[in-house]
Amino acid sequence: MANNNLLLDSCAVELSQAHPPLRAPCIPPGSGRAIALVGDSHATALAGGLRTIAEKSAYRLVELTKGACPELEGISVEAYSELGLSPECFSFNLEALDYIVKDPSIQVVVIAEYWPLLFATDAVRKGGSNMPLAIGRTKISQEQKWGYLAKGLENLVLRLQGSGKVVYLLQDNPNFRFDPVRLMRTRFIGPRRILATQLGNSSQGYTSDLAPDANDPNDLKARIIVGTIAAAHPTTHLLDLRRPLCSSQGCRFAEGDQVLYVDDAHLSLLGAQVALAELRLP
Repeated sequence: MANNNLLLDSCAVELSQAHPPLRAPCIPPGSGRAIALVGDSHATALAGGLRTIAEKSAYRLVELTKGACPELEGISVEAYSELGLSPECFSFNLEALDYIVKDPSIQVVVIAEYWPLLFATDAVRKGGSNMPLAIGRTKISQEQKWGYLAKGLENLVLRLQGSGKVVYLLQDNPNFRFDPVRLMRTRFIGPRRILATQLGNSSQGYTSDLAPDANDPNDLKARIIVGTIAAAHPTTHLLDLRRPLCSSQGCRFAEGDQVLYVDDAHLSLLGAQVALAELRLP
């Protein structure tokens, strides 16, 4: 099974916290070259896997992530409110980005997010992660939200590259309409398996380690925006976390008895290692 690396990560900033943890272990001591990870809880889920890659390439990993807080640049605090994001998110992003830009040892920045986050219509909780997506009700249109996302991400890439950073944009990992952890527990625990069969639990039909992803139309549109921004900046590295996990038969949520997710949307440590397999640092 899988440990919930989101809950075990001491650098996972709580929703009410407005300041990034500018201390060890989130910022490791030393002056050697570093890679910074920014984004929301989907970025947090990648931290363990990215740390392994970083250490193998002689980088320190600076982790500045915050749940329900997409990293956007050049967007006012009023715009954050219009998007349903908290003022704590605005303050966190402002301080985190300022730190990254001013630290010459940070040579690489990885941006990872649940890109459709802005399009939740009310406060929701994904799966069983205990990591809520605190997106409130908003009055602006979907098109205005897409505009903010595109503008905020474009400005972020421009500022990072303008300060000499190498930027990696990550297309999000696949998400599911069921909890892989719950499915795997049911698969391996007899009484739960019998009960699930009697109740007609549809996810138990996934007898292999593959299943269709959630097919969220907002995810598809967000992927187009992320891909377009990466293409407009040829020095930006675009990495698709779906590639190592998905095929024409479906997307992997487990390997044998090891789950690649901690809920329906966040990768486990093993899942992060698998999804990041194609990442190559300079």
